[in-house]
Amino acid sequence: MLPLVPRFFRAIRQGSIRALKPPENLPEKYITLEAIAVAPAYQGNKIGRLLLEYAHNYCLTEQEFSGIYLVTGDEKNRLIYQRMGYQLLEERNVGGFISYHMFLPTVSL
Repeated sequence: MLPLVPRFFRAIRQGSIRALKPPENLPEKYITLEAIAVAPAYQGNKIGRLLLEYAHNYCLTEQEFSGIYLVTGDEKNRLIYQRMGYQLLEERNVGGFISYHMFLPTVSL
């Protein structure tokens, strides 16, 4: 596997798609943040934060949406997203793969 392919994608390959299905308690009309990645050589330079802020600013301009939804399988990323204001909607453990479903409402942007 490529180093940039996290456990998230291995879980899909192993049939743990249930871990990635959006939770039932998501507000209507949300934007899904599919992926943000920064090459290892450039990590730690706040590039990921800039990309995330760009997504947040886009969401603000699209006022018909209730917020941004994402799912991650990485504890470190969960902590980063929580510091950015995301709320943990649901945590799932499917076959040893833990997924964190998170949401940032537009009212808190």
